[in-house]
Amino acid sequence: MTTEVAVDEVDVWVASLDVVDVDVRRFASMLPPLERRCADQLDPPLRRRFLSRRGLRRAILAGYTGCPPDQLQLRAGPGGKPELDGGDLHFSCADSDDVAVVAVARGRHLGVDVERLRPVKDAVAVARMHFTSNEHAQLCALPPRQRDVAFLWGWTRKEAYVKARGDGLSRALDGFSVSLASPTEPAPAEVIDDGTPGRWSLQAFVPAAGHVAAVVAEGPGWRLRCRQW
Repeated sequence: MTTEVAVDEVDVWVASLDVVDVDVRRFASMLPPLERRCADQLDPPLRRRFLSRRGLRRAILAGYTGCPPDQLQLRAGPGGKPELDGGDLHFSCADSDDVAVVAVARGRHLGVDVERLRPVKDAVAVARMHFTSNEHAQLCALPPRQRDVAFLWGWTRKEAYVKARGDGLSRALDGFSVSLASPTEPAPAEVIDDGTPGRWSLQAFVPAAGHVAAVVAEGPGWRLRCRQW
């Protein structure tokens, strides 16, 4: 059965990369020879993670396309962002520790990012270098115990936006503004302040305990569906 996603929806699949051997072998069988050879060059823990991450991506996309996972044709788009060859299905992937997220939409570019909640070394100094002056001021105004979480909420929003545009490392993170706040439930859509009103919108969300995430997609009016793999 083919998985459907409407033009006004964005699906985000949340999965664990901590899988058993049988799943690792199944994921490996979905990959083309070049990717399997790349995996074989890695140490065992990194190899398992590589195979799980790449196989999970193909398994999810196969559900939307109806194409067997090992026959999906992926290519590098502008900025090196992976794309499906043909069709109007767009996707973005991210992972942090053993939590992976795969965002899927039809007819709109998108990006997703996830981070594990953790202490951030020199969060204020990093924000001074990479965030806007207003974002940096917001971070400094918070009590010290709240700054790491706020920093990571802002970081995931910024990374998701850069990935949605496909700019890679060429876009400076201080060239646009995002919120550093934890989202309310249900999270309202946020508008990206980048000089192009209405072109991009954002949803921040909690994908799993101890993690924060954000997805950015083209245009307004889309609905986020979080799904468990």
